[in-house]
Amino acid sequence: PASDVSVYALFEIDCNGIGLNTQNAVYGGKASVTLPGYNDFTFTCKWTDGSYGEEYTYAAAGEQTVGVQVTAKYKDYITEQKSFEAEVNVAKAELSVTVTVNNAESGSLTYGTAPEVSFAADGWVNAQDEAALKGKFAAEFYFDHGTPELVAGDRLEVGGYQVYAVLGGQENYVLSVTPAQLNVKQKELTLRVEVKNMTYGATAEPVVVSDDFAYGEDVSDLTAVTVTIYNGGQAVSGVLPAGTYTASASGYKSVNYSIKYAAATEFTVEKAF
Repeated sequence: PASDVSVYALFEIDCNGIGLNTQNAVYGGKASVTLPGYNDFTFTCKWTDGSYGEEYTYAAAGEQTVGVQVTAKYKDYITEQKSFEAEVNVAKAELSVTVTVNNAESGSLTYGTAPEVSFAADGWVNAQDEAALKGKFAAEFYFDHGTPELVAGDRLEVGGYQVYAVLGGQENYVLSVTPAQLNVKQKELTLRVEVKNMTYGATAEPVVVSDDFAYGEDVSDLTAVTVTIYNGGQAVSGVLPAGTYTASASGYKSVNYSIKYAAATEFTVEKAF
């Protein structure tokens, strides 16, 4: 009745029991409004992003302003509005990532072979993030020689590595990574000597080659180069008389290759006319 409206108009709603809760703010988590349990009261909460409800989902990490307008209504007679606002530093959500190499958490491969790195992540805040970001993981390789050293992954030297994950294109997650263990082993390399037949008076020009090098490397990437020419089992040098000779390589060293040698190469020095 009109008389009731005039009476209720003399009163105000006590909003002291209403509050904004932003504790433990994390991406994907929620802010909330504390509402008193008054009988015959209804409350409507409108957040600064336009959403309604007693909870607000943090849509991004970082510093931001969170605000809510609460409309309190007693029956159909009294309506009060009160706004709340807070500056909130929203933490990044933790994403647990397990790295595997060649489908294993620990494995080995041969120098010159590219590792196949995979990532399994748990803790996505929503399906949209997973769809947008799961293909953006990248591997970081740490060479383990006392103090782990970050190295490029396109040409891994022989040794042990820990393989971690990084996730680009986002600011809302911090990664908790279980790395893969990787051991790169020496590649077998067989060296052979190539030398052309020649005429007496010419200089022998032996060349050491192999079909087993990785990454486009060649003999110049090895150390301690030695090629010896033999005649009748004796090492010879200088101007070679006419006859049959062999040439063989020895003494080559490399961190990344296990070196073997092909049989000595035979060549001939013809008589000069």
